[in-house]
Amino acid sequence: MARFFTMRRKVGLVNKLAPRKGRLFDYGCGTGHFLAAAKSNGWQVAGWEPNPGPGRTPPNG
Repeated sequence: MARFFTMRRKVGLVNKLAPRKGRLFDYGCGTGHFLAAAKSNGWQVAGWEPNPGPGRTPPNG
């Protein structure tokens, strides 16, 4: 639940700084939770995690 609010807050910050939604690339996206939240908010997303470990499968943008 806390992760949901944190991601929503981060997406809100991106929306404020870039009011026109477009493409968003997250380098070091980890598990991809931020990308998933941004995508559900209307962004076209892509990400890359340079150090994949257990459970780190970023969503396919």
